[in-house]
Amino acid sequence: MKKTITIDLPPMEKREGGFRFRVTDPVTKKRSWLSTDSQDEHSAIECFLKWKYGNSGEAAHVGGTCSQLLEPFEKEQRARIGNKRKGIRKEQCDTYVRQLRYAASFFGENTLVSSISKLEQIEPYVQHLSKYKVNKKGERGVSDSSVNEHLTSLGLGFELAIDLGWATTNPVSKYGRLVLYNCVDIVFTPREIFTLMDLDIPESTKMVIAFGCFAGLRLGEILGLKWRNVELNSRMLNIIEQWEGRPPKWGSRRHVPISKYLEPFLSRKVISLSPNVVTKGNGEHFTSRNTFRSTFWELKKKGRDIICRAVERAGYEDVEEAMKTKFETHSFRHTFATLFLNATGNEVSLSSILGHSRKEREGKSKARNVTLRYAVTLDKTNAEQMAKFDRYIQDENAAELYPICTQIAK
Repeated sequence: MKKTITIDLPPMEKREGGFRFRVTDPVTKKRSWLSTDSQDEHSAIECFLKWKYGNSGEAAHVGGTCSQLLEPFEKEQRARIGNKRKGIRKEQCDTYVRQLRYAASFFGENTLVSSISKLEQIEPYVQHLSKYKVNKKGERGVSDSSVNEHLTSLGLGFELAIDLGWATTNPVSKYGRLVLYNCVDIVFTPREIFTLMDLDIPESTKMVIAFGCFAGLRLGEILGLKWRNVELNSRMLNIIEQWEGRPPKWGSRRHVPISKYLEPFLSRKVISLSPNVVTKGNGEHFTSRNTFRSTFWELKKKGRDIICRAVERAGYEDVEEAMKTKFETHSFRHTFATLFLNATGNEVSLSSILGHSRKEREGKSKARNVTLRYAVTLDKTNAEQMAKFDRYIQDENAAELYPICTQIAK
């Protein structure tokens, strides 16, 4: 006579790849999903019993695989992830899916996420990307910035895996990113700044130069600056977003005092359908940094002599190559930082105006870090330091090179 045994089955759910059960992992003691490849309930229950009581010859596993990690990005959870994860827009999910799919092909599509969540397994992936992944030109090996993009996608995948109980650690956060800015900063003198703005270039390019050199804003913050965030009465810029509504880098929301050399560009507001301060010639706003590229190349062409002098002063031997690869709009932000520090010597105010987070100060000495933890600057202090910056620019007698700023400088 056969003996009947009653077994309480855990919650079961039907997925495209098969059934899965909500179980407690016997190793980690955490709740996670037991996924099976079975398409019918009877076979799925058999897989669960073999996992529970031994003879686990069937394809059943606790947690999720690398390929399953793509599902939340590809399906209905896209919008939820977009709202939850550091301002990631819905359209960006396609990029993350593509890069996570490449990571899945490297580690193995059916490999458990928990089995690759170790720090030493990230380095081989980085080496593979740097040497063997085919880039847009059809050559093997991608740039360090592309490697960092893949690491960002993989790190986001691990964060999601932790939320789902598939992993306990994020090895990408421990690994960090490749260092990109290992070049000498290209900095302009006050006279060179005003000479560049006096060139026959689009008004939007002049405004990018002004906001970069006199406020230290990043390009994304300049293109995303709205008129509602410009407070002329209190002489403050509220930096709360980048282009397309993305949050500032490192979450660096802040108040930036308005330099008197920036006022001419803010006092000429015209009636426009665009809420953005910096727009194209037809009044439309820039949708991304790439849409600004064409006007930036025009600046490189017409301001070639000035830029070449700055490149040579930075110590680059191959000026032509440095013109192509080293000079970017971020050089204007570097210019502001250099001039501001020379004018005031106040590193704390500079850090506050630039929006550098404490994470970006980790490279400094420990004693310096401890001090900066308590260094919180007030808007009034930053405004006073900006006044010193204005006097420093005025002493150079450079504003006369750009007529719009001449009256304000007096």
